[in-house]
Amino acid sequence: MYMIDFHRHITLPFDSSNIDTYWYATTRVSEYPLYKQDKRHYHGYGYLYEENSDDIIQIIERHLKIDSLGYIGEVGIDKNLISLVSLEKQLEVVHSLTSLAIFYKRPIVFHVNASFELMEEIFTLGKGKITMIIHHYTGSVETAHELFNKGVYVCIGPRVWQKEMKLNRRIDELNIPILLETDYTRDNEHQYEKLLQDHYRWYEDKKNIAHTILVEQMHELSSIFQNSSINR
Repeated sequence: MYMIDFHRHITLPFDSSNIDTYWYATTRVSEYPLYKQDKRHYHGYGYLYEENSDDIIQIIERHLKIDSLGYIGEVGIDKNLISLVSLEKQLEVVHSLTSLAIFYKRPIVFHVNASFELMEEIFTLGKGKITMIIHHYTGSVETAHELFNKGVYVCIGPRVWQKEMKLNRRIDELNIPILLETDYTRDNEHQYEKLLQDHYRWYEDKKNIAHTILVEQMHELSSIFQNSSINR
């Protein structure tokens, strides 16, 4: 059984390694065609305002209709992008995409670089209906628990230990299911596999958990998401 990466950006040339499951992600419409040759991994249809697309809701919906492996992500709000799109407009887009995820019963992966309080209405909208995931979470243990109670999973990437963030020191205090990701954006497979291995090893050491048990936990979560949300 191989490790699962819950958030890796798709690259060209297309990867065909033996990793069991990628949750591939995108941030722009121009990346979507890269999924055409993949019949195995999950396909995130994302949008982070770097390309002007007024009909992004319709574009993503067209892909979800024909792609049984498709989910929505990464999408969200980012205070650093307000020069391109106001936070109000960003929230409007994310609200519409969350409604779309509910209609098609697909997971949605959020990029949140702003106060989580701004997302309250969206979390309430999706709770109990779809899988909601916060990508590359770096906040506090307390906030992670609050998010989980609102129906939102946190996905943790290598930045937490690479930057020696506070969450790195407190990770053993997390008493909720979490997801592991790399957020990898390049096309060096050797470098990628080492990063994924290092990330799993870090979490295993912090939580004092065997590698096989951790891998099984990640597969179980991915299976739950698949059975409840994808391929229906």
